Parts: sequence; structure tokens; C-alpha cells
Amino acid sequence: MKAIPATLLLAEVDAREDFLGLKADAEQGDALAQAILGFRYSCGEGVAQDHAEAAKWFRKAAEQGESSAQSALAFCYLDGEGVSKDAVEAAKWFRKAADQGSATSQHNLAFMYETGHGVPQDYSEAAKWYCMAAEQGNADSQNNLGSLFEKGIGVVEDHVEAVKWYRRAAEQGGIEPQSNLGNCYKLGKGVQQDYAESAKWYRKAAEQGSAAAQTLLGTFCRLGRGVRQHHAEAAKWFRKAAEQGDPGAQFSLGACYADGEGVEPDLVQAAEWFRKAAEQGHAGAQIALGGCYLDGEGVPENDSEAAKWYRRAAEQGRAGAQFMLGLLSLPDMPQAYKWYQLAADQGYENAQAKATEMAALMSPSEYKAACALYREAKGAPLTAGERAEIAAAEKQLKEAQELEADFLLDEACRTTMEAHIKEIEGEKRPGPLTPTQEHTGLIVGIVILTLITAGLGLVALLLIRGDAWLALAIFAAVALLGFWKGSKTVFYGLTIGAVGGIVTAVVFFFRGSGFQWGVVGKWIVVWVLLGLAFEIIERRLALRK
Repeated sequence: MKAIPATLLLAEVDAREDFLGLKADAEQGDALAQAILGFRYSCGEGVAQDHAEAAKWFRKAAEQGESSAQSALAFCYLDGEGVSKDAVEAAKWFRKAADQGSATSQHNLAFMYETGHGVPQDYSEAAKWYCMAAEQGNADSQNNLGSLFEKGIGVVEDHVEAVKWYRRAAEQGGIEPQSNLGNCYKLGKGVQQDYAESAKWYRKAAEQGSAAAQTLLGTFCRLGRGVRQHHAEAAKWFRKAAEQGDPGAQFSLGACYADGEGVEPDLVQAAEWFRKAAEQGHAGAQIALGGCYLDGEGVPENDSEAAKWYRRAAEQGRAGAQFMLGLLSLPDMPQAYKWYQLAADQGYENAQAKATEMAALMSPSEYKAACALYREAKGAPLTAGERAEIAAAEKQLKEAQELEADFLLDEACRTTMEAHIKEIEGEKRPGPLTPTQEHTGLIVGIVILTLITAGLGLVALLLIRGDAWLALAIFAAVALLGFWKGSKTVFYGLTIGAVGGIVTAVVFFFRGSGFQWGVVGKWIVVWVLLGLAFEIIERRLALRK
């Protein structure tokens, strides 16, 4: 609701009069000429602009009862042009002009009563003067009078009367009354609820640039309320209002980008529009932005930043944000309890169960601190003892977090050391073989095993013939061949074969059969073949792993 400047009366100047003639008439006391001369000086029309000179001539005409000059002089005092700013003096001259029936002055005097500017605030007096101006067709007074009737301020609440005055102003093209009339049809206040009629008036205001109407029309398009559902049209109106800084539109446009409604999905754009609205205090946008940071959608994942935005919404009483803060407050159970209980007070689902769970997990001292935090959040003053309990709980939590941090540091060091050892061991181990390497290794293995078997056979033959030292030399060569191959099992097999053969020969000797190299050779071959069998079995198991 803004004060309206007086209509300039320059058109009343007879085109045949020149400035000097006008000034001469003014100096002779002609009130109309004085008023017109004041407007000339005020606007710089045909003369250098001079607000002090304008105020001088307005005063001369006003003191003779010229209503247009009285209204103009009131504006001089209201704006401090040509005179010192003085709201009381402005109200005095608006009243003089209003008493003579000036609709503009009646409106401005009503506005001063409504706001308590220059006069004691008096809504009844405001309604009286708005009514006088409204009856003369002043659109701003009609809209303001409708608002007083809608809210029951200075008059008896009457929605039908409110709609009547909103409609008269809206039909003159006023943006604000068009939006107000749209609201009445949307809510069914003073008229039958009619979404189509509501959308019609919102559109009229939206097309004139009203951000509020653009946001509401976008919502109607999104929901298909009173108009055909059209997400792209909704996004268009949200964008127009959002670019004017409307937080509701910015939040809705962010939701369009998040859900891909009417625009291509873009989580970065969604987070950016949520931020613009959140920074203006829009609780829904603060919750949405907190969710973006919590899930890393459109912004880097950051629990601390998420908690910051949830807290701002929670402090506005949003139960969902309070519940989320309960989750993010852990392991600080007293803080978590406080937020869960605040959400539970509003009936938020699962909040009471979470609060009860926290109460069961806390120590008696922590529970006392939690209850104190909850009472403080509800506006109850805390005693010194309760503050001490809160401080003790916070200290206990800090100490626990420090111990946990030390443990995590030790654990991290241990994990790093194990990873380093595995890395070193991994460098020593050969990597996986290629098919070509596998085939080559198999051929080499067969050749070496064949040589070992042939060597063992030769050892056995030499022992049967009695060439023990030559057999021993060949056996040592076969053992070295097995060890050079890199298989400990072959080497152990050969060793077991030698020992087993000697033990067998000793047994036969003590049984009276005598020491026979042929027997030793046979058992060496048997034991070595058993060792080779173990080698083959070991390889098969290793391949399966």
C-alpha cells in the first residue's frame, strides 16, 4: 500500500499564458496561478527546477484553500523537498485537502493512519478515509479497504465486502487487487471456491509482472488446478518469479530441476535454486538443500553443511528438519534427544520412538542434560545446575570423541602398515601367468620330471650292479635338478626316497638278509615316486585355488 502523488495541474494552464503572465497573476494573489506556478517550479517546466520556490508558492495557494496546492505541500513535507521533512505537517495538509474531497489526499491520510506515520495509528480512521477515496474510484484505496475487511482490521471482518472492493480495484487493472481476488477464489473467501476463476485473475497479475501471482499461477499449472496440467508452463512462471527473487518460486524451480518436471533434470541447478531460496529463509528450501548436502546431490557430500541448513529450518519449527537433526547429532545423545522430542511434539512419525530409544541408551546424567536442552528449546529458563549438567555431558562427549579419534588413528596406522606389507609381498610374488607361459612351463616341467625319473632309474640300475658311488653321484645330480627347478616337494621327495631306501636296507640287514644295494635302489625309486606323486597332487590343488 503506497501513497499516491497528487495529479499535476499543468493542463489547467491556458496555452495562451506565458510564464511571466502566470507569475504576475500569482503575485497578485491568484490561488490557482500560485498552485500552477508551484508545479512549474517543482517539475522544472519552463523554468529551472527549484523545490524551495515550489514549496513557497504551494503554501501561498494552500493557505487560500486551494486543495491541489494543499496536497502538493503535504508531499513536500512528506519527502522533504523544499522544506524540512515533517510527517505531522504533511498529515495536517493532507487532512485539509481531504476535507475538501480530494481522493488522493483522502487515500494518503488513510495510509498515514494505517501505518501510524505523522498521526497516532488508528485503523478505524484509516478505514473511514479509505472508504471515502474508494467511493470516488481510487483503486489503491479500494484494494486497501478490501484488505481491512478481509482481516477485520478497523472494520468488522466481512469477506464478501472484501471481494467487492478487490473486484472494483482489479477491474481497473491493479496488480495487487488482481492477486488478492485470485486468492479469494482459491480459498473460497467471500465467493464460491473456483480454481479456474482464481487462475484467471492470477494470470492477469502475472502478465503484469507480479512475482507472487507468477508463483501461484506456476503452482496451478504444476498441479493442473483451474488450468490444464502443464509442467513446462509451470517451470516458465516459476522462473519469471524466481528471477525477481521470490523465494517460493526459487524453491519450486529447484524442485522442477530435481524431479525433471518441465525442464531437463539437473541436480546442480536444483541445489543452486534451493540455496537462493534458503538464504532468504525459506524453510522448505533449507530442508531440500540439507538433503542435497547429505546425499551429495548437486553439491559435494557434507554432513556439517547439511546439519547447518537443517538447523535453520528446525529453528523455524519444521518437524522434518528437527528429526533429521536428531540423526545428524549422534553420537551426542542429549542433542539427538532434544531434536527428536521437538519433532515428536508435532506428531512427526517415528520421532517419539527415537526419543525413547535415546532416553534408554543415556546415563542418568546425560538424560538430565538432555531434558534441560529440551526445556531450553521450548523457551524455559535453565538453572545453574542444569547448565552445569549440560556442560558435563558435553565434556564427557568430547573426551569420548578424543578417545575414539586416538583409536581410529591407531587403527588407520595398523591398516596402512598391513597394506604396505601386502604391497611389498605382492611385489615378490609373480603375477598371473599368460596362456603361453603356462604351456611353456608345462613342457619344461614334463622334460625335467622325465630327466628325474630317468636319473632315478639309472641310480637303481647302478645300485643293482654294485656301482654305489656312481649311483650316489647321479642321485645327487638328480636332487640338485629338482631343487634348481624350484620345487621343494621334489627335493624333499628325493631326500625321503634316499632315507627311506637306506632305512629299508638296514632293516633287511638286521633280519639276516645282509646289506643289498639292489634292495636299497628299489626302495629309493619307490619313495621318490611317492614324492613325485605328492608334487603332482600339490600342483593340482594350487591350480584350483
